[in-house]
Amino acid sequence: MSAEATATSGGTLFLQGGVTARLRRPWKLLAVALPAVFPLLVVTIVVGTWLAVTRIASLPPQQWIGTWQVVIVPFALWLLVVSVLARTRFYDAQPAIPLGVLLTPAIGLFLLTRLAHLPQLLDATPKSWLIGLQVARLVGGVFLLVWLSREVRKPWFNVAGGSFDLFVGATALPVAWWVSLGSAAALAVAVAWNIIGLLDFVLAVGISATVKGAGPSSYLVSPSTPVVAAFKPTILGIVAFAPLVITVHVLSLWQLLGH
Repeated sequence: MSAEATATSGGTLFLQGGVTARLRRPWKLLAVALPAVFPLLVVTIVVGTWLAVTRIASLPPQQWIGTWQVVIVPFALWLLVVSVLARTRFYDAQPAIPLGVLLTPAIGLFLLTRLAHLPQLLDATPKSWLIGLQVARLVGGVFLLVWLSREVRKPWFNVAGGSFDLFVGATALPVAWWVSLGSAAALAVAVAWNIIGLLDFVLAVGISATVKGAGPSSYLVSPSTPVVAAFKPTILGIVAFAPLVITVHVLSLWQLLGH
């Protein structure tokens, strides 16, 4: 659907200017601000890992930096690879997103299980931390915004992925707080919550892989419409960081279930 058609078919919440449709100022500001979530998530993980390492009772202080580096250096290399792939338009290809979303966390989790101090690191990390990190999934609500703009012909991915992302992101801090109280019921809810968070990816990847023209790759290729074009950096960030989000969900489950 063209920008002009969108502007005249009810997308006035987002657009102004009639035939020469432009994004309204509040949405422009949101489009500029949302990508900041991803570097903030990186900083949180880097600092949180360091704090967790220093809480390992059996680990002498002289080994803190080495243990922290064993986790953070591969993480930094992964970020570098993701950045390069994003710049080379790797994620524009139809199979790239499903493969990247599923294969990358599998490799990451395999490498993490080779880490000698992983069980102690998980024990030293408050269960609420990994859950609370998922508040970043609120940015997935951008898929619903794109759907509401009427710029996407096949909105199944947007509705499913955006709704689940909003639910998981909005409930992350309440669930984390409840778990921090030590309630057995909270632990059971947190397990179910993590499973829902993972099922979201199963559903989203399934839709993207089976429904032609649905999913991020279908409109990352040529974002000619105003809303999609404005939120492309956020959408690309969501796609690139999806493997990290999956990894955090799995580690949280592993931690909650006693690894």
